[in-house]
Amino acid sequence: MKQANSEMINKIYFVENENPLRNSTGGIMSYLIALSKYLIHKGIECTLIGTGKDNIEQNVFSNFYSIIKLSNPNNFKFLLSLLIKIPFFKIDKFSIIHSQRPDMLVPFFLFKSKRIKTIVTLHGRHNISIKDNKSKWQYLIYIIMQKYSFKKADHIIAVSKQTMDYYVNLYPFIKDKISVIPTGIDFLTIIPVDFFIAKKKFGIPLDTKVILYLGRIDYEKNLTLLIDAYKNVKEKITDLWLIIAGFGAEEEKLKQKLRIEKIKDVIFIGEIDHSEISALFSASNVFGFTSLYEGSPIVIKEALACNLPVVSTDVGDVKEVLADFEGCYISDYNANHFAEKLLSAIKFKNNNYREKIIKYNYINIAEETLKIYKRVCAE
Repeated sequence: MKQANSEMINKIYFVENENPLRNSTGGIMSYLIALSKYLIHKGIECTLIGTGKDNIEQNVFSNFYSIIKLSNPNNFKFLLSLLIKIPFFKIDKFSIIHSQRPDMLVPFFLFKSKRIKTIVTLHGRHNISIKDNKSKWQYLIYIIMQKYSFKKADHIIAVSKQTMDYYVNLYPFIKDKISVIPTGIDFLTIIPVDFFIAKKKFGIPLDTKVILYLGRIDYEKNLTLLIDAYKNVKEKITDLWLIIAGFGAEEEKLKQKLRIEKIKDVIFIGEIDHSEISALFSASNVFGFTSLYEGSPIVIKEALACNLPVVSTDVGDVKEVLADFEGCYISDYNANHFAEKLLSAIKFKNNNYREKIIKYNYINIAEETLKIYKRVCAE
C-alpha cells in the first residue's frame, strides 16, 4: 500500500443536519467544530453540508453549503433535500465525505463517483432512537439505508467501544473497517469560570445548590428520571435548583409533570450559546445525565473540564471516562439510587478534574481522525 499524506486530501465535506450560525450546545456540532478547527490549521479545506441560511458569513468552517434553508428541519426533510440537490453538487477529487449518520451517505453513493471516499461517524446506537421515536416504516427504511451505507462506506468511526461492539454484533462484515475514536473537547474554549462570577451571571443565589442538565430535551435523554431524583434530593436540600438548558420535543411534557406533582425550582433556560456553557458548569454543583443510550457524550467531558462532578447512567463510554474521578458516580435507572449519588456528588469537595480529562483534548482526537483520512485515501 502506498503511503498517504495530508496533501492527498483536498477537501473534507461534513454532512450533518446543523446550522453553523446557531452556535448550539449540541455534541455533534461541537465535535465538527473542533475537528474542522484542527484540519483547517493543517491546510485542509472543510465544508459543512448543513441547514439554514447560507448567505450569512460564518467563520467556523472553510465553506458552508445549505441543503435546506430551514434552521431546524427534521432529519427526513434534510435527507430528502440531499437526494434532490446532491446530484447537482460538485465535489472535488481527493475529497472525503464525512457524514454523522449512515443514512445521510446514501445520496452520495447514488449520485457521485466511486472515487470519492466516504466515512461515517456513529455517535451512538441511532437505530434504537429511530425505533423508539418513529413509525415502523420509517424504522425499516432507516435500517435498509444503514446497512447499505455500512457496505459501501470506506471506513466507520465509532465514538466508543460499546458503540463499535454493538454494530459489529449486528453487522459482522464491518469489523475490518471500523475504528474507535472518542469525542474530544476544546480546552481553549471550555475554561472554568470564577464561582461567584458564574453564579451572578445566571442569577443564582450564592447559597443555592444547583443540579444541572445541558443538552437536548428528548425522549432518549430520560429527563423524567432526573426530575424524580431531584425531587428526592430536594427533600434533603431545600435550597436546591434543577437547571435544564437546551430544547426538544419533551419540554412541555416535563413541564406538565412539574405542574401536576407541584415540583418547585426546576428552571428551563432554553438553549444557550456555546460560549456561556463554561460559566453554567462553574455555577453548578453537579451535572446529572440520565440518558438511555449515548455514544461518547462531549458534555460529560466539558463538565469535568470545568471541575464539575458528574452523576450518570451507564451509557456509551461514560463509565470508562468517569473511572478515575473521585466524587463522580454511575447510577442505576432508579430515582432513589440516582438521588443518593447526586447527594454524594454535591457534598464532594476539592475536586480538580481538569488535569485528568486532558487526554480528551480535541487535538489528540483530531490527529487520530486525520490518520483515518490518510489511510482511506491511500487505499
